[in-house]
Amino acid sequence: MTAKKDRPSRLDPRAPVFRPSWLTGLANERVDQAELRGGEEESWDEITPDDDDVQTLGLESLTLQQDQAEDPVFLTKKQIKEQIKLLKKKKRRKMITEEEVAVLEAYEDEKFIRKRLIRAQKEDKEARHMCCVFMAAKATITILRQCGIRCAVFGSFACKLYGDFRYPNDVDFLITQPIHAPFIDAEQVKRLIVENDPSHFYLKLPRDPHAPYRILHYRLDSGLQHCKVDILLPGTIYLPNLLEPSRNTQITVIEGIPLVPFSLLLLHKLQGWADHEVSNEAHKRRKRVQDAADVRRLLAMDKWVRVLRETRPWKDKNLFCEEFQELTKVRVKAYCARFPKRRRPWEELGLIAS
Repeated sequence: MTAKKDRPSRLDPRAPVFRPSWLTGLANERVDQAELRGGEEESWDEITPDDDDVQTLGLESLTLQQDQAEDPVFLTKKQIKEQIKLLKKKKRRKMITEEEVAVLEAYEDEKFIRKRLIRAQKEDKEARHMCCVFMAAKATITILRQCGIRCAVFGSFACKLYGDFRYPNDVDFLITQPIHAPFIDAEQVKRLIVENDPSHFYLKLPRDPHAPYRILHYRLDSGLQHCKVDILLPGTIYLPNLLEPSRNTQITVIEGIPLVPFSLLLLHKLQGWADHEVSNEAHKRRKRVQDAADVRRLLAMDKWVRVLRETRPWKDKNLFCEEFQELTKVRVKAYCARFPKRRRPWEELGLIAS
């Protein structure tokens, strides 16, 4: 075995530069370093990489081999980039060989393919989780209806069903409380759901095991996909009790899922951004970027925003209590101050003076 100190430096200009192992068939001949140096006298014999020695490592490593070395020398990702940068510099100076051109082209091809593969894997993962969220919503709605409880979905899942939106992580339900019916709290609703379908729903302890609540989760039959199901009651974070349907409080049904009115969804997304913007907790402040993007996406849903421009339901007390209305004015001003270019949609909605 050749001692490590006897090996040439990985970036030694005197060391021969060979094709990466992941370019098999595209650059079969090594790049003669004598040509890189403009034809100096020293040369190296061509070495064909052995299958036992060469590992296919994609962009993670680059294999250099010498006739004196018994084992391959691997480059780090940073060193690979330096080698590629060197070849690009030679290409600009028109000092590059055909073999080096093949290396560059294959490197860019694999880089592109890898990005596409990573994107496809991410989209597949998101689609599978979206399926889990959808099934959780359907199962929850079925159980609540059987128990005589009305509900509507809000949050990111509702945004996704209303239009082009990011994939949701969980599903949020707003429960309707009939005036003359016995009061039922969120924990009772969660236990009711688990009792009716224990094979799919289960309760999980929060981070604080002494907390008086449990977290409801849904799992698919395979057990590989899970998602959280949040149950909220009227009055929580200024959520209304959607009892009497009207033009403004009408629940929209999309793909069999009842959704809270779009106006309510928009202003509560704005509330989420405002709360996280001034939060002292780092993990909540990190969410404000996503919240701002969510509000921007909702304002871009012209099909639903066009109706709000005409109806302007902001003073409807069945949807928004007086305190929430005043807080909304402050939040809209803060949002427009933070994002001046997004002021116009709020002006068209009548929530801020033009």
